[in-house]
Amino acid sequence: MVVTIIEGGELGFTIARILLLFNHRVNIIRQESEASMHNLNELGVNTISGAGLDVDILSQPCVSESDVFIALMDNDLDNLETCLYIKNNFGSKRTITKVNNPKYAKKFEQVGIDIAFNSALVGPEIINLDRKKK
Repeated sequence: MVVTIIEGGELGFTIARILLLFNHRVNIIRQESEASMHNLNELGVNTISGAGLDVDILSQPCVSESDVFIALMDNDLDNLETCLYIKNNFGSKRTITKVNNPKYAKKFEQVGIDIAFNSALVGPEIINLDRKKK
């Protein structure tokens, strides 16, 4: 399975390491310098420098062909916009997003996000990417 993680800081790095342990391929899109992403490259993560909302980056084959997208940006609406763009332009890809405001979680799922999780309550659901859709 190919998973693309958008931003996420330490949470994104941890999820990437776990996915690599299970032999998944991982892309990470981050707005950081090449030097700060060097450790990720050493682990076998494909790093892409740029904005998670950048349509040109999201359209790159290594990203658009991913099976799962995890949006971990700090802004809830940016996460929603990115996930909806992925859903609408690349078919029925699985989308997962962090929400900082817990009242958004159910609303995000109602508009088509597969999993919207409260960033304060990260649990096993975010890691269990292979579960079947409801």
